Amino acid sequence: MSKRPATGRLVLVEMDPRSLEEIGVWPWPRSIHARIIDRLMAAGVSEIGYDVDFSSRSTPEQDRALAAAIARASGKIILPAFRQRSSAQGADLHTHDTQPLADFMKSAQLGNVVFRPSVDGLIRGMSVVVPWKGGDVPAMSALLAGPAAFTQGGFLLDFGIDINSVPRYALVDVLEGRVPPSALKGKKVLVGAAATELGDQHAVPVYGRLHGIELQALAFESLVQGRALHSPRPEAIIIGLLLISLMVGNRLELLRWQTSAAIGGAAAGGFIAFVLLLQILMPIIVPPTAVVLLVASFILFSAYRDLWANAILIFRQRMNLMHQRAFIEEVMENSFDGLVVTNSYGEIVVHNDAARALLRAGDEPLERRALNEFLPANKEFLFPGKSEKKKDSQDDKRQPIVVRFNPHGEPEYYLEFMPGTFSRQTARKAPEERRTTDRVFYTYNFRDVTQRVKREISDRLERDRALEQNRAKSEVLASMSHELRTPLNAILGFSEIMKNEMLGPLTKAYLGYADGVHESGRHLLSLIDEMLDMARIDVGEFTMEEALFDIGQTLKGVMRIAEGWPETRNRFVTVEIAEDLPQMMGSARLIKQCIINILANAIKYSNDGDSVTIKVDLNSKGDLAIEVSDTGVGIEEDQIEFITKPFYRAGGVNTRGPEGGVGLGLSLVDSYVRSHGGRLEIFSKPGLGTNLRMIFPAARLFTAETPALSTPHGEEDSRRDEEKPDRPKNVIDFRNKK
Repeated sequence: MSKRPATGRLVLVEMDPRSLEEIGVWPWPRSIHARIIDRLMAAGVSEIGYDVDFSSRSTPEQDRALAAAIARASGKIILPAFRQRSSAQGADLHTHDTQPLADFMKSAQLGNVVFRPSVDGLIRGMSVVVPWKGGDVPAMSALLAGPAAFTQGGFLLDFGIDINSVPRYALVDVLEGRVPPSALKGKKVLVGAAATELGDQHAVPVYGRLHGIELQALAFESLVQGRALHSPRPEAIIIGLLLISLMVGNRLELLRWQTSAAIGGAAAGGFIAFVLLLQILMPIIVPPTAVVLLVASFILFSAYRDLWANAILIFRQRMNLMHQRAFIEEVMENSFDGLVVTNSYGEIVVHNDAARALLRAGDEPLERRALNEFLPANKEFLFPGKSEKKKDSQDDKRQPIVVRFNPHGEPEYYLEFMPGTFSRQTARKAPEERRTTDRVFYTYNFRDVTQRVKREISDRLERDRALEQNRAKSEVLASMSHELRTPLNAILGFSEIMKNEMLGPLTKAYLGYADGVHESGRHLLSLIDEMLDMARIDVGEFTMEEALFDIGQTLKGVMRIAEGWPETRNRFVTVEIAEDLPQMMGSARLIKQCIINILANAIKYSNDGDSVTIKVDLNSKGDLAIEVSDTGVGIEEDQIEFITKPFYRAGGVNTRGPEGGVGLGLSLVDSYVRSHGGRLEIFSKPGLGTNLRMIFPAARLFTAETPALSTPHGEEDSRRDEEKPDRPKNVIDFRNKK
């Protein structure tokens, strides 16, 4: 990543293949080495490192020629000391040390050229001084680099130095004078083997394999460029790992292993980048392997922890599913209702024994069979899966379905189904998901409702029979009332003729009888009218003619009628009418009849000296309130809810004598008020009196636009209609709706 050029202070003279070929003999005569030394010294080199083994003798003439050349170099020659492996026995390693002959060492320095490989077989560093027999021997590259190199001790080579930038020449070119002296003058020279057949090769990082003199050149350049690399002491590395463990370890362990791997990978990459930058800037090598392994151990621990946690979670989920399944099966089997689960095709997936019994399936297996096989006429509507578009709305509109079964040879029975409850297992968008469509299950619960259905049928028949009887009674009553009115009208007419002596005078006794007959007839006619209205209400044929009328005028008409009652003379009757009351849309006759009935009851069920009060006003909501209260005998609390029922008389049948009526007064009042959209309120305490209040909605109240509309519905309305026959009925002009 970072290449550094050589300084150019060292020159390699290589015993390369071309030199071997041109010289033509091997081993070379030592006279050739002597000539090389002389040539280099003549070119003015400052120092020569000769990496050739001269530990054995040659011919005397050749040895003397080399020794003379070394002597002429005057101590500028460095000869090699070798340490070679002789044998390996067990764990012991036996080596053999060799050095040049003594004749050669008289005028030369001894330099170690031994490189000790690392455990992986690669050469990465060297020692400046090596222990030797008879004393320590400095490295040849350290001797060439100068005294400053001996302060380093052991160091690592900087393989970032470009070995190809070191100047190099073939030995034969130097021998033949083909190298200009200027290229060698003042330089330090390394002479050694650079041919593969000579065997001086070593495995190194980056470059693969280098010759011995190239390794010596890298060592020289590392020393002179200040790039002799050093690594921290093991103690410092251990302390750093401990600090990293304390700062990072607990954080990486708390995270998920994917996050820990991402953070740890980024941290390891950042640390390696820091180590590379530090080595580029300074001669320091920090081994990143320990840190990377530490981070990897944290990541592996985090992954193991997550896997273990997932294994525990899966185990718990599996146990939970087993417990849920056992619980569901227990609930299903203990249920009296039939339970069935089907897939989206209507095929039975799960069922309980109650379902088998209710469907009359016998002992045959039900799984994978369609549920509609057991239903009469193939009830396809039970399966909402057939109409997926309606699945969102069906859950909110599900209703029980009663299905009638009529098996052969058995009595018919009824089952009530609740279809349409379903659960959807959506296909997830995940790599491990194989399904591409949703999985839908439908659940059905049903029960035997034979007794309930038969009871409902019986109740419906009884109810229809009762309604029919009641309708027949009402029709008979209405018919009877009409039949009774005809002779009663004749009786009333004849008695009125007799009472008024229209055809001649009668005796005083006959006149008394005529009055009695006339009053009894009028009383009987009023009872028949009440019964006729009740009959019309029962059969739904009651109608009323509506018009605007003045409630105050209507009340005055009631008071004129009440003044003729004998009991009124012994009561304190008070009338309170609010001013500016609006007109009311409704039937003046019915409202008048309601007030008469209530006032008659107040007078009838009070004693001499009691007070009766009539109030007419608008309440806080704008509704019209007509209230009649008395201080009479009152009504028991448990009888209040019944007094508006037809033919019911509070306190017993003989209350207040036979002239008290048949008990239709308050029933008709309640019906008349409700027909106007109002309500009847009753408050009473025994001995304290009774308060009856009729409330009519504000929607029926109007402010009349002309005074003519204030005329109550009655005789004056009839006269106005006769005077203006072209005016249609029930056409009302109004200005302000209350």
